[in-house]
Amino acid sequence: PAGGLRSLLSDSVARRGLFICVTCHVCQQFSGINNVFNYSTIFLTSNGVDAATVVIISVLMNVGNVAITVVSVRLMDLSGRRSLMLVSCVGMALSTVALTSSLSCPGHGWT
Repeated sequence: PAGGLRSLLSDSVARRGLFICVTCHVCQQFSGINNVFNYSTIFLTSNGVDAATVVIISVLMNVGNVAITVVSVRLMDLSGRRSLMLVSCVGMALSTVALTSSLSCPGHGWT
């Protein structure tokens, strides 16, 4: 059939776009944000946060995730995908440093 995988891989422009998409997807999976969502309740509970507050934080994290997704869709059209990707990479790096710092020092007032 026309437009199959073979024609996609034989077109250099489409192949480049496919490579970028697959690379972005792999990097997103390795960024670990799903682990933050999955283990946030355990992390917060083990650091003395009461159950009601943990539920509120979990809900707010998921609402924030959806809200940021909606905002990023609009930003892709306004500012371009490349600049949005570069800014988000810096944000992910800073968030990773902050998360690693807080996980490395449990029980402190700032964690």
